[in-house]
Amino acid sequence: MESSLDRFNDTPELIYMIASHLSRKDISAFRLTCHKFLYISRHFFYRNVRLTDRWTREGLQMLAKSARFVCSFESSERACTHYYSSISNSLRNSARLTPFDQITSTIHASSPRTSHQLTNPAELIDVLSYSTLHALCTMNCFPAKLLYVISISPRLTILDLGPLKIYTDFDLRIFSRTLSSINTLRSLSLSIHTEHLSAEDVLKALVHNSPSFLEFFSLFLEAEDSPVALGAADLDDESALSNTEDLSGGKDYLLDAEGSNDEFAHLSDTVSALLGPITGRKEPLGKLTDWRLITNRIDIDVEVFISVLKFLPELTSMDVPSIGFQAPVHTFDAAIRISKACPKLRNLSKRHIHTDKEGTMVMALLHNIPINTVESLQIARLTEDVRTFGDALDFHKESIKSIVFDECRWIAAESLVSIFFQSSVLEVFRISMYRGSMFKVLLEDLVRQQWASNKFKDLKLYLQFVDNRHDAEQPAELDTTDSTPNWAIDLERFYRQIGALTQLRTLDLRIAASMYTQDKNGKDIMYYDKTFVGMLTLEDRSAGRVGWLQLLGGLKSLEELHGSFNIDAMQEHFEFGQREADWIVEHWPKLKFIEFYTLSEETSFSVSVPVQSMKAKLPGLEVGKAYSIRHFL
Repeated sequence: MESSLDRFNDTPELIYMIASHLSRKDISAFRLTCHKFLYISRHFFYRNVRLTDRWTREGLQMLAKSARFVCSFESSERACTHYYSSISNSLRNSARLTPFDQITSTIHASSPRTSHQLTNPAELIDVLSYSTLHALCTMNCFPAKLLYVISISPRLTILDLGPLKIYTDFDLRIFSRTLSSINTLRSLSLSIHTEHLSAEDVLKALVHNSPSFLEFFSLFLEAEDSPVALGAADLDDESALSNTEDLSGGKDYLLDAEGSNDEFAHLSDTVSALLGPITGRKEPLGKLTDWRLITNRIDIDVEVFISVLKFLPELTSMDVPSIGFQAPVHTFDAAIRISKACPKLRNLSKRHIHTDKEGTMVMALLHNIPINTVESLQIARLTEDVRTFGDALDFHKESIKSIVFDECRWIAAESLVSIFFQSSVLEVFRISMYRGSMFKVLLEDLVRQQWASNKFKDLKLYLQFVDNRHDAEQPAELDTTDSTPNWAIDLERFYRQIGALTQLRTLDLRIAASMYTQDKNGKDIMYYDKTFVGMLTLEDRSAGRVGWLQLLGGLKSLEELHGSFNIDAMQEHFEFGQREADWIVEHWPKLKFIEFYTLSEETSFSVSVPVQSMKAKLPGLEVGKAYSIRHFL
C-alpha cells in the first residue's frame, strides 16, 4: 500500500504550496523532521537559486530534478551553459523532466500558437521544435541554451542574468523572445556586453519583448571596448581588469556559423519563419514601476530613449542614464520630455560611474519634475560641479525622504549643509567615501542652525573638526574651570541635535580620514582609529569628567551605532566605564551593534569589563567587526 509520504511526494503542487509559505528556518526544521525523506524535503531548498561555476555536475542534476520549484534564478552565461551541458542528455531522455510533460496536452493541433501568443518558454520550444532547438544549442547559441534551461522552471518570477554577450541580431531575437515567453516573470536583471550591436537596438528589443507583468527591470549595458561586463556593481577599471570573465563561447558560435554558412543560413531562416515577423510593442508595461538602465561608456540616443519611455507610463523609480547630452539646454529639454513621459516619477538614481560624473541629467530632472514630488535620490561617485545639488534639492525640500551619495568623490560642503537645513521630511541620509575623495564637512557648519527634520531613521556622516587653538579630533584636556572652548560648544550642539532624532535606528558617524594621514609608525589613520570626544561619556563634574552621553537618551529605537567610536582611543577623562555601559543598556534597549573595535581579520581583541556587562545584558549585541582590506567607506 502506498504511504501518505509517497502520496505527498507524488503531489508536487502541494509541496510547492507548503514551500511558498515557509521561511528558511522553518524549512530547515522540516528537513530535520523528515531527514529520512530527503526526496521530499530537498525541493524546498531550490526556490532561490544562485548558480556559479562551483556547482558540481551532481549538484546541477539535482537542481534540474527540483527545477519546477525554482522561483528565483541568478546566473552568469558561463554557469548557465554548464547547467545546460550537465542536464541536456537527462532532459531529453527523461519524460519526468521534459518541459512538455504538462504542456502538450493543452495544445490543439487544429489551432497552433504563434510566438506572439506564448505564455511560457515550453510553448516557445514547441513552436521551434526540439530538433531545431538542439541544432541551435549544438552551434553554441547561448539564447537557445537559456531557453532550454528556463523551460523546466515554470514558476520563475525573478531572473538575474549576466554577464553575457549578445553577438548578432539573430541571438538578440531568440533571447528577447525567450524573455517575452516567461509570463510569470516579475523581476528581470540583465548585464549584457554588446559587441556588434548598438545599445539602442538591444534596448528597444528588450523593452518591446518584456513580459507584460514585469514590475522591476534592470539593464546594464557594456560597450565593446570596455574591459568587461560587470553588472550593476560597477567596479573601478582596475578591478574590472582583474575580474574579467571568459565569455568566448559566443565567439565559437560565430566561427561555427562562418564555417558552415549554408547550414547556418538554413537554420536561421527556419527559426525566423517559425518565430514570425518582428513587431513592436503595442501595449505599455502597465505593471513596471522600477526601471534601471545603467551604462558603461555608452551614451544612449535621446530620441530612442524617449521613444522607449512611452511604454513605461507607470514608472515611479528610474536610474537616470547618460543619454548623449551636449549642452545644458539640450539636457534640460531631455529632462522635460522625460518628466512628461513618466509623470509618476518619485525616485531617482544614478549608478553608472563612467559618464556624467557631475550628475547633470539627475540635476536637470530635479529642476523639471513637479515641485515637491521627488522622494528619494541615490548617486554613485558624484563629482559635483560647483554647488548644484543643494539648489536642485531645494525644489523638493518638502518631499525628499532619502538621499544617498555612494563613494562620493567631491561635493560642496554648502550643498550638504543645505540639505540638513531645508529638507523637512528627510528620513535617510548616507554618504560614503571613495579613495581620493576630497569633500569636507566641518562640524561648525553643520550646527549653525537647527536641522529641518527630526524624522531620521538612518544617518551616515563624515565630519571634520576645526578650532583655532586645538585639533578637536585630539583635543586638549578640557579644564572645567575655564570658559568652554569652541570645539566643545560645537560638539554639544551636535550631540543635542542627534539626541532629538527619536526615530533613529542606524547611526554612522565618522571622523573624516585623509588617505595620506599616517601615524608615527607609518600606518594609515582611518576613521575607526579615532573617536568622537565625549559622545559615549557621561558628565561628572565632581570627578572632572565632561561628557554628553546623557543628551542621547531619546534614541530609544537605536539598533546600530557605527563609526569613530574606538574605545581604545578614548582620552583621559573621556573613558567608557561601567556607568556608561549601564546607561546604554537602560536607554538603548534595542541596540544590536556598536563599533568599539574595528580590526583586521588576523587580529584578536579583548573586551573590557564594562563592554562585557553590556553584552551580557543585551543578548546578541556585537561590539566590533573585522575588515579584510582597509577602506574609507
